[in-house]
Amino acid sequence: MKAEQVAVSDKVVRDVPLKPPEAAAAAEMPIEPLPPRPSTPIPPLPVGVSAAPPESLETAIGSRWMLYVGVTVLLLGLSFFLKLAIDNEWINETMRILLGCAAGIALIAGGMTFVKRGYSMYGQILVGGGVAVLYFSVYAAFAYYDLISQQPAFGLLVLVTLAAAALADRQASQGLAFVAVVGGFAAPFLVGREGGSHIVLFSYDAILIAGTMVLARRRAWPLLNLASFVLTFFTVAFWYVRSYLPSLYLSLELFLTLFCAMFVWMRYQGRHTTGPFGVGVRASLLLAPVVYHAASLSLLDQHATAFLIYLTAFTAAGVAAGAQRQSARLHLVVWVAVWLPALAWIDDHANLDWLSRIIATIGALYAMPLLAQLKKISDASELRAVHGLPAINRGALDDADIALLHLNGLGLLAGLYLALENTRASWIPSVAFGLAAWNGLLALGLRRRDVAASLHWTALASAIAATAVALEFDGTWVTIGWAAEGAGLVWLGLVASRGWMRSGGAPLLTLAALRVIGPDYEALPRGFTPILNARFAAGALIVALLYWIATRYRQARDSGLAIRVSSVAVALVGANVLTLVLLTQEIAAYWPRRETVTASLMREVLISITWAMYAAGLIGAGIRHAYPPIRYLAIGVFGLTVIKIFTVDLSNLGGIYRVLGFIVVGVVLLAASFLYQKQLKTMK
Repeated sequence: MKAEQVAVSDKVVRDVPLKPPEAAAAAEMPIEPLPPRPSTPIPPLPVGVSAAPPESLETAIGSRWMLYVGVTVLLLGLSFFLKLAIDNEWINETMRILLGCAAGIALIAGGMTFVKRGYSMYGQILVGGGVAVLYFSVYAAFAYYDLISQQPAFGLLVLVTLAAAALADRQASQGLAFVAVVGGFAAPFLVGREGGSHIVLFSYDAILIAGTMVLARRRAWPLLNLASFVLTFFTVAFWYVRSYLPSLYLSLELFLTLFCAMFVWMRYQGRHTTGPFGVGVRASLLLAPVVYHAASLSLLDQHATAFLIYLTAFTAAGVAAGAQRQSARLHLVVWVAVWLPALAWIDDHANLDWLSRIIATIGALYAMPLLAQLKKISDASELRAVHGLPAINRGALDDADIALLHLNGLGLLAGLYLALENTRASWIPSVAFGLAAWNGLLALGLRRRDVAASLHWTALASAIAATAVALEFDGTWVTIGWAAEGAGLVWLGLVASRGWMRSGGAPLLTLAALRVIGPDYEALPRGFTPILNARFAAGALIVALLYWIATRYRQARDSGLAIRVSSVAVALVGANVLTLVLLTQEIAAYWPRRETVTASLMREVLISITWAMYAAGLIGAGIRHAYPPIRYLAIGVFGLTVIKIFTVDLSNLGGIYRVLGFIVVGVVLLAASFLYQKQLKTMK
């Protein structure tokens, strides 16, 4: 009975929850559900990315830095043990090397074991340390103890490098790959001797570069390519300083060409690599052709045939690359990189023996960019014809093409001039005229295919013709040539809508005008005829060109209104100022040659009267055409005339000459004033 009561009581105790009275009362109260909490969607993680917490400083020290320090301390400990064993003669030289190799293999094996168990970074560091121990062991066996000869030592180092590269690829360890690349490039210098074959060295480097390229592309490790480029540069530079002989120039140039081609191809293969490293490595590898070009120019400078062949081959490669990439800028860069050193070399080395080869090279350097541009124009013309599009003024050539067009033509002239200057100087003017005719034929042949290109070759022909005139003649002909070239450039700039061409033509035209009125111009003969002489004719031609330019600007529609108005005003004012200066020069030059007492008096009177009458004519023209700039110019000329008669004529002239000058100028001023009054009345 008692047992049953105990069992019942135990059941009651187990079934009744033990709660305080407050909790029991709260439990009996109805519970209202809480309002739903707004949820923020959590973006899914990218595929292959785990939600690992960021690495703390403690984790970084414990997992990585302690590992680095531990491997370093272990290697130092092994080194100290080896030194102690060597000092006490516990082990001989062979045993030292064998122990080093065993330690290296043990580290590699242990590292691989850790990698398999999931400790990738830990194991990779151990593997890298083992590879380093093997490198040093083989080096010590060769360099310190003479246990093995050069060929076996080099073979063992290559074997270690291949093993390191294979392990890096298998474990996807970029750090271990760096160890392999650095060790591979260091191997020839670790076991090399003075006077070793550079052919073997550079062939080995080429194989190493190719292997690095394959591994970098396979694992998307662009930094390996950069390491390969830098180490190749230092390898070649170190060998050059230590072992280069002039007789080795050709083989060295061939290897430089091979290395440059490999790094250019390496950059091309990585063109789709993204990320900061990929972009930075591609930018760094642009230095490969720059370094190659500079090294080749320096290496071949004293070897004429090789130098000229190199310039031709480099130009061909650059033009082909520019055509493949459709890059006019690359063509322009290659042209500058070739022609500047070429002109400097021709200036230093041109002689009769090399004349034919230099001219042939200059012709090839000129022809290749020219053919590329003609093909571009032809392709664009055919494309327009297929689609039934009309010819356009701007044409197929962009600004870089246009700059190259002019530079290429002028470079040809400069190259031939330098080549002929010391041997066939009398040929130079004829050659210049021939080049002008050649460019004129190009312009004529392209007038239906590409209007803009035709105009540019016309401008180039004009520039070369002006240079030919300057080479053949002196004085007036040079001035006329400059003026014609300047006006032609301004006109071509208007037709082709190229502001930089107009800006280039205006200074040339201004220079011609300043030259014809300058004090250094050729002296007129004693019995010259006023107005009917070469100097005045040259000035009159420039005046006519200025009026012609003003007319062209009035008819232009592509330029802005402000540019057209200001350019017309500058051209017209410049033409009238030049006319007045030319007339003044004729008077000033004529009367001093007259052996009379009154010659100087007549000169001053005629100058004052000429200024006043010319100003009156300007006012009449300005009022008739309602053109203020001409009227303002006239007022300025009147002002100068009045200043002159009161400061110069009043003190120097006497008698009838003073009376004549003052009366004529006064009458002209009154007439000009009447014209203004008449204009005001008409306006009312």
